[in-house]
Amino acid sequence: MIGQSLYILQGRNVIPVSDKTFWVTWMLQNPVSPNRVLSFTKIADEMKVVTTFVGFNLQTEQGQPPLLFETKIEGGWFDQYLKRSSTYEQAEAEHDRIVTRLRGYFRLVLPGS
Repeated sequence: MIGQSLYILQGRNVIPVSDKTFWVTWMLQNPVSPNRVLSFTKIADEMKVVTTFVGFNLQTEQGQPPLLFETKIEGGWFDQYLKRSSTYEQAEAEHDRIVTRLRGYFRLVLPGS
């Protein structure tokens, strides 16, 4: 992996961190807090969309912005579908886009849902 940079989230701001002990402590203290889970939407009994701040750079392409957020579908037909984002705002928009598409899909496939 190219980027091994560590980050924390303060509000909507991504803050680079060089102290690994501080980063680990922050991550352990914020496992499912608003600092880590930006959005959670239940789509169906067995399906949800979760957007989280991962805290380290998942980018694999040189010269590209860090990927610090993940929006993932958990359960159902699209289980483990994943999109990554660089900023808080992009992650929010990705979450909304996926939720809107899933709800639209279910209206087509399961009228009345």
